[in-house]
Amino acid sequence: MVSTMEEQRLSPGDLPRHRHRTSYVAIVLAGRYAEFGDTGRWRVGPGTVVAHGPFEAHGDVVGPGGARVVNIPWDDSAVLPPLFDVADPDALLRAVRSGERDLSALLRPAATYVPDNRDWPALLAGALRRGPVNLTDWAIGQGLAPATVSRGFRRAFGTTAARYRIEAQTREALRRLRQGADALAAIAADCGFADQAHLTRAVTGLTGQSPGWWRRVKSVQDREAGGA
Repeated sequence: MVSTMEEQRLSPGDLPRHRHRTSYVAIVLAGRYAEFGDTGRWRVGPGTVVAHGPFEAHGDVVGPGGARVVNIPWDDSAVLPPLFDVADPDALLRAVRSGERDLSALLRPAATYVPDNRDWPALLAGALRRGPVNLTDWAIGQGLAPATVSRGFRRAFGTTAARYRIEAQTREALRRLRQGADALAAIAADCGFADQAHLTRAVTGLTGQSPGWWRRVKSVQDREAGGA
């Protein structure tokens, strides 16, 4: 991991849902904010580290005093939890600022957090990340009108429930494409797509590149690693 850092100041208020193509971690230096996105809803404060995978989307509600974070690239082949503490945040920050290349040991999680699931939109987001959800049945089970659920989820997460689910499927398929050698048809079936064509449309729509392109990138990376 190359520790190219970018310090960012977040102004108080709402930062709408947006997407990053590449993976990175954010070290929170000051301030507090609530983050809502593809891994759930999280309450973030000073000293915590937030991990974002490739093509994940999120938005933030920043507290009155604003917030200050340092963003650094992250090789997502090293799996990190969405929100965690490290044993020595000061040492991590010094290493980042000095341009240290390998931050793996300093980024080892010392404590992890669970999503903030105190309301039904967050509970629905968790269910959608795990698998398909019949919104009408889910709403009735919660004692809510289906229209209320549709509107409320979009207001809370900045996207529709259907879009949230398909993007969760697509990111899992992309992970399989980038890290494994399974056949495209098998990935499509395992990730809940109707067929390989459905997988291709979803991956291309999210990333701008086809599954075949991602598979070729992995082949090149494997050859380079083998020749190193």
